[in-house]
Amino acid sequence: MKITFASVAAVLALMTIAACGVDVPAGLADKINSGCPGLVRPDPLAVITQGFEVSWVESEAGQSCKVWIRDGRDVLLVSLIAYPSKEEAERLTPMLCPRGVLDGSDKSCIASSADSRRFAVHGLAGRWEVRIAVKEIPVNVEAKDAVYQILKDLRSSDKTK
Repeated sequence: MKITFASVAAVLALMTIAACGVDVPAGLADKINSGCPGLVRPDPLAVITQGFEVSWVESEAGQSCKVWIRDGRDVLLVSLIAYPSKEEAERLTPMLCPRGVLDGSDKSCIASSADSRRFAVHGLAGRWEVRIAVKEIPVNVEAKDAVYQILKDLRSSDKTK
């Protein structure tokens, strides 16, 4: 009976830990806040780069964010492109999509699949075109979800208001 109780307790503890998601490695939040303030939150980046050490985070003019891992690979690019109006963004952004249209429900499209060792999504955030690409590392379902979380975060960010 004691062994069964201990086993059940251990399984419940592991399920609780798994439900909490990926831990953000020490220092990652500081790298993001200094390198790409307001573009990427630490949580989705930790999911995308799980198993790799982020060594460098850099922004260009506050409109893009690049992330490198320890071995020098450039693994994430997030960029914002401003259009004069929301209507202009809605007209031009679909041209980047393989089918030439954005998915109606979330106004985004998959531009590259993970099969090509690159997963890229294009989407809209108001008058902004958002491009997010994960490359040179394996992309699992959780990493894809994290890419969509970055897009969602940008839609409610001060950067795209």
